[in-house]
Amino acid sequence: GWIDLALVPPYILRPILLFVYIGVAVLSGWARDAETAAWAAVLATWVTAFVQYILQKKRMATAVPPGERRYKFCFWLKVSLPVIAIESFALMMTNMDIILLKVYVTPDQIAIYFAAARTISLIAFVHFAVVAASTPKFSTLYATGQGGNLAAFFRQTRNWTFWPSLAGSIGLLVAGKPLLWMFGPEFTAAYPAMFILVIGFLARSLAGPLQGLMIATGRQNQAALAMGTAVVVNVGLNLVLIPGLGLIGAAIATASAFCVESVLLHFIARKLLAAPPAGTAVESPHGTPAE
Repeated sequence: GWIDLALVPPYILRPILLFVYIGVAVLSGWARDAETAAWAAVLATWVTAFVQYILQKKRMATAVPPGERRYKFCFWLKVSLPVIAIESFALMMTNMDIILLKVYVTPDQIAIYFAAARTISLIAFVHFAVVAASTPKFSTLYATGQGGNLAAFFRQTRNWTFWPSLAGSIGLLVAGKPLLWMFGPEFTAAYPAMFILVIGFLARSLAGPLQGLMIATGRQNQAALAMGTAVVVNVGLNLVLIPGLGLIGAAIATASAFCVESVLLHFIARKLLAAPPAGTAVESPHGTPAE
């Protein structure tokens, strides 16, 4: 439940350090180019990681009493590698359209699409926030065998994800054209793509924070498989649709892949969320009740 320790360093401290280091570099006579920014980003990342490690070590020392050290390296790898895959696939899902557009369209068209895609993707922050806030409780309810409470809490989090996302989507679509126009009049050409992309983001929000639920309940392997399948769909549809439809094809491919991801994760979670009576033990992925 240490959300502050998990999120504040990478999402608040690192950007602040990045701006500070770039400012110091420019004032020190470094060139104002991408190389300087890259070095600043590397330094900010390492300093942030070190600070986060020190804070975590200090907090662990007060929360966990001293005892015998035991390591389960193979078990750690077995759990962590699928989680890394999930995060990698999630990154691919939001960037594959940009990467593949580079093959078929001109840089100015990519810039136009990028502005529209990143503008409408602001609604994804709702999903991210709910996942971060709810995953620790998913883990607690699952570990204590509270199957009914787990299902009920997930339904609550799905509402927390969908309705704010829907409201945000409406607001961004209403303001979409003026927002794109701020980048330049030509950027409004990608405004129709926002209406397509929003379908994928809303499908994801309607499914709820399923990624966090899967990881918290030991179903990271299944979640990674579902996410990997969605990435394959994403790549395939982009390769098929972009040559004929251009920016609209990329938007259709990305939105469709998000829908596939949501449907697959939903079916994986159905058995877990069958809503047994409150206090009923939750079945683990290995067929035994969680302890």
